[in-house]
Amino acid sequence: MSKRRAFGDVVQLDDEEEGPYHARILTPVQGRGYDECVQSALGNCADTECREWWTLEVLDEKMKATGGHVYHVTECAMRDATS
Repeated sequence: MSKRRAFGDVVQLDDEEEGPYHARILTPVQGRGYDECVQSALGNCADTECREWWTLEVLDEKMKATGGHVYHVTECAMRDATS
């Protein structure tokens, strides 16, 4: 089961070329900010409560925003951030 996340949470994600990095879940201007996990709908995620978060801001090694964003990231692809 995926860990439930919330707005403002910092998580660790993977990049195939550059390795792991951190990102923060952003609160949307409108709407709830997440959808049902697309991987769950495709049968690739067994967690029926898993969410796909709309927008996360990329953080540098000092946990400062880089100005970059990632979109539509599922909880099943997130790990707890390491310091």
